[in-house]
Amino acid sequence: MATWTGSATLELEIACPGGVAVARRGSSGLSLEVDDSNDSATCMVTLSLPPGVHADVSFTLVVGPAALAQG
Repeated sequence: MATWTGSATLELEIACPGGVAVARRGSSGLSLEVDDSNDSATCMVTLSLPPGVHADVSFTLVVGPAALAQG
């Protein structure tokens, strides 16, 4: 989950080897999950401003395993 101060729109992306990637753009509180079935443990997480936008943004980024589905 990514949270930040202010009203900036940011993009959160998770990209894993083999072409597995997911991204979302929005306001603070963005959260993503990616299915890395290959269990590569080498995925890259990026939090960024849109191209051409410059701003000072204080943020918190929490990365962890997805919660297991209960059923």
